[in-house]
Amino acid sequence: MANTVYEVIDIQLGDGTEIKLRPLTIKNLKEFNKIIKKIGTSDIQSEEDAVEIFVEAGLVCMKQFYPELSKDRE
Repeated sequence: MANTVYEVIDIQLGDGTEIKLRPLTIKNLKEFNKIIKKIGTSDIQSEEDAVEIFVEAGLVCMKQFYPELSKDRE
């Protein structure tokens, strides 16, 4: 019998869509970490650059939970 070691959380997005959040898969977590590591580099010149990195990381997360949303940067 398998034990659950994490909690699944239901959230509602701004457009009313409900999704279930759980930890990222290993593949998505690796991609997410690669993007987030850019925050510590000297490539960040402004807050806008940091926001772009966070948006990119968010899109990786949404690829797992709501694939249609991950295709639209807006």
